[in-house]
Amino acid sequence: MSSYFHMQSITTQLVAGKRVLVRVDVDVELAPGGKTIANDFKLRAQLPTLEWLKAQGARLILAGHLGRPDGKRNIAFSLKPA
Repeated sequence: MSSYFHMQSITTQLVAGKRVLVRVDVDVELAPGGKTIANDFKLRAQLPTLEWLKAQGARLILAGHLGRPDGKRNIAFSLKPA
């Protein structure tokens, strides 16, 4: 048995009609006050993958988080702005 995990390219997978769980990086820089995004580079960088999956007929489920310091819910870390 191999001691490493070999990840296949997403472009080799048949995704039409399937639900695809995508872990997205939404840890973005927020503007002062935390209600708007100051830098959306990370979000825009993920768009080609999401658009490709949709074009192939995948049903997308996006999962992400901003954090939960000390294990406590904090509205400052809401995904709403993203």
